[in-house]
Amino acid sequence: MTIDPAGFEIHPHEIDIVTIDFIPYLYAISHHEDAGAWRHPMVRFIIAGDTLIHDISYEIEVLSVPNDLKVLSDGSFYATNYLPTADPMDQYKAIMGLRMGVSLATTVKAVGA
Repeated sequence: MTIDPAGFEIHPHEIDIVTIDFIPYLYAISHHEDAGAWRHPMVRFIIAGDTLIHDISYEIEVLSVPNDLKVLSDGSFYATNYLPTADPMDQYKAIMGLRMGVSLATTVKAVGA
């Protein structure tokens, strides 16, 4: 399996595969550090044989730390947040078992995608 473009960095956490208009897509949540800051984009690839071709990346403010992902047949998707914000203090609160009001789901439809 190769990724195009070469060198595209992805650290997948959750994936889903869906076919839209006869084109197979792989959606993934990636968690990686970039220039000292953590990023949590959702990325979409076109599946072309044994190659994943990067199509689009989503970074949506309300999805501060996305965790689970379910893609619908029209390309919209549901995603859940692990934490309500990317604040390290929220991570501490989660480890300590404190209630934090995590959002349950967000639906997104990519415009022009």
